Amino acid sequence: MKFWRSLAMLVFFCAAPLLSQSAGDTRAGYVKSQMCQGCHNVTGYHYTFPQRYSVPYLGGQFSKYIESALKSYASKQRPTKSMIAAAASLSEQDMADLAAYYQSQERIRMMPADHGISSKDISKGYEIYKKKACAACHGESGIPATNDYPILAHQHEDYLESALKDYRSKERKNVIMQALVTDLTDDDIHCLSLFLSNEPAGVFNPN
Repeated sequence: MKFWRSLAMLVFFCAAPLLSQSAGDTRAGYVKSQMCQGCHNVTGYHYTFPQRYSVPYLGGQFSKYIESALKSYASKQRPTKSMIAAAASLSEQDMADLAAYYQSQERIRMMPADHGISSKDISKGYEIYKKKACAACHGESGIPATNDYPILAHQHEDYLESALKDYRSKERKNVIMQALVTDLTDDDIHCLSLFLSNEPAGVFNPN
């Protein structure tokens, strides 16, 4: 009897740290997201330094990826200074709550892709996507099968382009992505971003 009682107590105390780690709360995330709205909820808003591009659309993105991104900003592994400053003030619970809230939102981009784009460029982007085996992580159309990787479909084209260039210049610290894009030209990156940006939204619903 003493053995089983001791075992039960051991299991309880070992599990306690896991039990104390609460999942993200969407309502709390909504309240905390108010500080994010000035950039991420303004149609057509752009970062302007050191280059100009749309802030990423977060609605429907995997919460696991959002948390990972926020932690990367907090540890200065990503180069965007405004996000480094914003993430530095967040606790792990704050990050979990924000991630849960944004994942709960619809995957509908606020600003449509530019009109008059070339279908030839999109086709070239698709060929690059296949050649680089991007689907192995990001899915056939930019929507991965697991939440270990971000949803890229229907994201702002200029944001995707900026992110890929940051990997190419090693500003972003993912060695796999750095290796995959190292030989891509600016035109390759532009076409690849166009392809992903014009893939339809709403195919995946995290809920």
